[in-house]
Amino acid sequence: MHLAGGPLRISEIAEKMRLVQPHVTRQVQQLERRGLVRRIGDPNDRRVSYIEPTDKGRAAADRYARTLIGWFTGAISHWSARDREDLGRLLARFADDVTAHLAALDDT
Repeated sequence: MHLAGGPLRISEIAEKMRLVQPHVTRQVQQLERRGLVRRIGDPNDRRVSYIEPTDKGRAAADRYARTLIGWFTGAISHWSARDREDLGRLLARFADDVTAHLAALDDT
């Protein structure tokens, strides 16, 4: 949701995370209880609701991302610029290959 660009249905979250829907439902319920996400009803279909982060949830996700990036940046800060560039290039290649592999699995 944080990177999705808008509210998502639980089924969409499950699909994107490659998890079963009941597991995502339980996690969303916990996040709701903590005030990190909220449900928004679909005006065209009362059976459907979308999940979106609250301001508190967005702030928590932003803190988490900044902390994680800061930690990894610190861990490789002593690497040469060339080594950091190589890592970035290889991680991008890895992500592209994993994405292509998952897409191929979806096609089968």
